[in-house]
Amino acid sequence: MAKNRIKAKSKRITCHKRYKILRKVREHHRKIRKEAKKNVTQHKSKLDLFSLSLQGKDPGIPNSFPFKEEVFRHVEELKKQTNEVREYNLLHARKPVENSAKVASTPASSGLRREADKVIMEADVILEVLDARDPLGTRSMETEQKVLAAKKRLVLILNKIDLIPKTNLESWLFYLRQFYPVLPFKANTQQQSKHLSRGKWIENASEDILTKSKKYSRYAVFTLNSRCTRAFGVDELLSLLANYSRNELKKKTHKENPVGCLTVGVVGLPNTGKSAIINTLKRQKVCASGNVPGITRQCQRIRIDKDLFLIDSPGIVISASADQSELVLRNCVRVSY
Repeated sequence: MAKNRIKAKSKRITCHKRYKILRKVREHHRKIRKEAKKNVTQHKSKLDLFSLSLQGKDPGIPNSFPFKEEVFRHVEELKKQTNEVREYNLLHARKPVENSAKVASTPASSGLRREADKVIMEADVILEVLDARDPLGTRSMETEQKVLAAKKRLVLILNKIDLIPKTNLESWLFYLRQFYPVLPFKANTQQQSKHLSRGKWIENASEDILTKSKKYSRYAVFTLNSRCTRAFGVDELLSLLANYSRNELKKKTHKENPVGCLTVGVVGLPNTGKSAIINTLKRQKVCASGNVPGITRQCQRIRIDKDLFLIDSPGIVISASADQSELVLRNCVRVSY
């Protein structure tokens, strides 16, 4: 006699339940991605973020933990120590280095210093231009101290990024952004006097795609070659200045700012590319620039648009501890043969 076998239960479910399960899965994945974005750091890979997101949200220290107050005090001490180390590094970086070899002060250099001080006092935002090949050598701590003393916004512009490798650029950006906002930039080097072209960034694109494809011929990655004449980093800089303009104009009255626009001063050592940056933003050569230091001898006001003024300042060596040999190697002074 045949045995009565229990019929296997069907795995079929209703469409309503199936779609409900899929919707819950999508919401769960979206929540994991959202939590992973909050835990993004400079040195974590995608695999680390995925494994971290699978662990779920940190519940914190339970109330029943016997040493909860001690753990809280330890965490607060670590935060305090981290802030103290950061403030110490910032103050140490601003402190000028003493050196016995000092540059002789001449009437011409004193006049240039007065021009630079005038730019710092008149401008709302200060752009300090650094040479990407030697950012620390072209960085003036005295200028930064004067800007902070005047309570003005300071932004570092890392110019000539096409002359260094990509790894060097990323390392310098990571280091300098611990102190101030930093933007990479490449000034336009085209020969015409008007209609200077610009480019945009595609960080994840390969150089083969950018060089072979006509569609992406006006784009570039961080590893630019020396033959590239287009400007890069313009959109990011203008966007940052537009944000500053909205914030600054709200704070000031008509008497404090009768012009009704943001004034940006461009300062830096000689031959770092200050005038070239202004020409790039204006898209025409309104300031004299060249590979010889000391071309700009006085301040010049350039209007970029209705909400933005730029002040081109002469390049000066404000540091009293500068060595003449170092200035010659950095092409900050003219050499007479």
